[in-house]
Amino acid sequence: MDFSYNILMSYENQTEYDFSTVNRILDNYILGSYILLAFNSFPCYINVYQKNKEQDKRTAVFPIIDHLFKTVIASYFFVVVAYCCGKIYLKLIDDRSGAIDTIFLLSIFIALAIIAILCEVNQILLSILSIQRFILYFLPGYEKFIDFSEKTMKNLIWCLYALLNFEGAIILYGTFFNKVQNALKIYVNFYVFLNVLVLASATLYIPIMYSIQKFTHLASAQLNKPQRYALWQLIEVVTEKIILMPIICFSLDAPLHEVHHLWKTLE
Repeated sequence: MDFSYNILMSYENQTEYDFSTVNRILDNYILGSYILLAFNSFPCYINVYQKNKEQDKRTAVFPIIDHLFKTVIASYFFVVVAYCCGKIYLKLIDDRSGAIDTIFLLSIFIALAIIAILCEVNQILLSILSIQRFILYFLPGYEKFIDFSEKTMKNLIWCLYALLNFEGAIILYGTFFNKVQNALKIYVNFYVFLNVLVLASATLYIPIMYSIQKFTHLASAQLNKPQRYALWQLIEVVTEKIILMPIICFSLDAPLHEVHHLWKTLE
């Protein structure tokens, strides 16, 4: 979602208020935090997935878990591609002709667009996953209603990709045809919906965590600490959303008193 926001803001009419210095600081803060979290957790994620793969195959949530694993791998690949293209373009390419600019900037744009769409789809799938886990844990009798077939899950995932590509196309259309405000409204509405969905579904892990704590006396629970795993899943999702709040607030092209008012409103 932040990729779409950057596209919109890059074409928005410039105002007299210059937050460029603050934006650079916050961009570095956000980027550093994301890189640190992402690359530290990546090896652990692969290890956990491989250990639990055979067991997860017997559960109703495996199609989502498997898709998330594949898209996470793809996301890291495109992050590296975008980073390498950017470094090559800035450091190694002296020729700034139109063709070279177009090739490298288009490569970076496509890589970042793919990452953005993958992340948005994954956030929705994580929400579905948390709902499935909640139902499986507290309402096992309803498992048949959430035990999607492989074909159904693939259709759902393709529908999500089609929806998000359509949303991106609308944003690009509004950006390049002087309808930024209309595109921004669509972006904001979808952004709010997605974040509310993710945060609301993440809270479903709280009762699961408290319920699991009742079984901490068991040897398997003491070995695997499942309640800690559920808790950190919740913390990671919420922390990711909270980290984005400063950059969103200070990126607004508005007077300082309006930014201050926004902070007060959020508090």
